[in-house]
Amino acid sequence: MGIRRLTRTEPVARIVFYFGLTASVAAAGPALVTWREPSPRTWAVLLLMGLFATLGQLTLTRAYSHAPAALAGPFLYAGPVFAGLLDWVIWGVLPDALFALGAVLVVMAATLALRLRQSESPAPAES
Repeated sequence: MGIRRLTRTEPVARIVFYFGLTASVAAAGPALVTWREPSPRTWAVLLLMGLFATLGQLTLTRAYSHAPAALAGPFLYAGPVFAGLLDWVIWGVLPDALFALGAVLVVMAATLALRLRQSESPAPAES
């Protein structure tokens, strides 16, 4: 809800920039204490992760500017399900029964939340 309010007065890119800046400052202390120089391959993976995380944050923030949090929020919970499926597709790590149960619960909860949200919406007036 806070992000939705911010999108009324601030551009999406600015919100995402300050979110990243705040998170980086908060992580700087622990990172300095445990820092080890990453290999070039690790740097490449980290940069790719940063790119995708930034794109994801931009799209999520934009979604909150167009829809209430109750409507956009359930899609956030699908992220771990997709991550588990990508783990299976890319690295061949077969999901276990607990993952399957969690995935079913997440999909059911998101579906229920969206259906309840639709039933709360007023019916369009007939002309």
